[in-house]
Amino acid sequence: MKDISILIPTAKRPHFLLTALKSVARQTSLSRVGEIIVIENGEDRRSEEVCRQFPSLPIKYIYRNPPVPSSERTVSVLSEASLPFVAALHDDDWWLDFHLERSLEPLDKTPSISAVYSSYFYTQSENDCFRGIYSNYIAWFGNEKSIDGVTRTLNFKQMLTTNIVQSGFHMSSLIFRNAVIKACFPAFKDHEFDTDRTLAVELSRQGDVFFHDTPSIVVRQHFDQESSPEKYNEAQVWIDRNTRRMIQQARDSSIDLQSELLSRFSRPEFTMTWTFIPMHTFEILATESLLPPNILTQYRNHMNHSARVEADSISSVEAAKKWKTRAVKLQKTVDSALRWQQRSWIKRAFHRWRPPGWEKNKKSFSQKLKEFIGKLSSGCVCQ
Repeated sequence: MKDISILIPTAKRPHFLLTALKSVARQTSLSRVGEIIVIENGEDRRSEEVCRQFPSLPIKYIYRNPPVPSSERTVSVLSEASLPFVAALHDDDWWLDFHLERSLEPLDKTPSISAVYSSYFYTQSENDCFRGIYSNYIAWFGNEKSIDGVTRTLNFKQMLTTNIVQSGFHMSSLIFRNAVIKACFPAFKDHEFDTDRTLAVELSRQGDVFFHDTPSIVVRQHFDQESSPEKYNEAQVWIDRNTRRMIQQARDSSIDLQSELLSRFSRPEFTMTWTFIPMHTFEILATESLLPPNILTQYRNHMNHSARVEADSISSVEAAKKWKTRAVKLQKTVDSALRWQQRSWIKRAFHRWRPPGWEKNKKSFSQKLKEFIGKLSSGCVCQ
């Protein structure tokens, strides 16, 4: 039965899209996939050429012209799916071959589950090693009780409490019921940033969220993810606003956020050194008197240590830049000397070799004469 829609938004990254589609083609549950919707929002037709390389896949290509603004992008993408189950995949990430099959199992068995997430590996490229497992610790923060040692479920209270502290539910690991998604749309009105966190909480309003502690996706880290300072500041404003909105949601739902956080911070396994609360979020929680005194102290000590480590890291980066500059200069010098040696003997006889950049320090005869006369006039030259 064809009951799965796959959504792949992309923008000017055909080289990444190719890897994402290859991972879709390897899925063990490919027979259930009825449509793969690739949405180009960067006005780059090369993504269409990539899609043509997969004629056996039921790809529906959508070219946005003009591009959809960021404030409307999430709803416009999620609205495209037409089948009962919907899987999301960012164009720069990819799935392990069992991702769909494993994620669909709890949705098939338990009607009360609205969505399924999993932890993920970080890496920098297809040929790089995995950099660790992420997201499972934040799911544990939400609910420490595992079902079978590798899975857990989280209700609305647990998801809201968890996402107020930190976002850890990655969109590329998400599969949800299409029937519940429209009820989530009002939360995305004029929503430009922090959409992963908002969607995770809104889906938990519609039913429990199932989570796999073991990864089934790979998330790529790359330079294109780095935003300009202006965009970063704009995103931070949205994140802070969203955190305050979630705190208000907790109050409106009669959730005692202070006791919920305290119970998690009091777990024997919890330490501030491995669960990081973003500084802006910490300041909001502290201002709202939602953090116990011992956590305030732990966090201060943790931040002081992190600041020292970051300072050491910055020093190392600066040192690396200096060494790189020296290496480039040395290479230019070697290349120049080799070119001089390759000249004919008569040219070498009449042209003395000098390292690159020597002209900057070269003084003309008139400059040297003026300096000498200046020294004579001031009495600095006695002989």
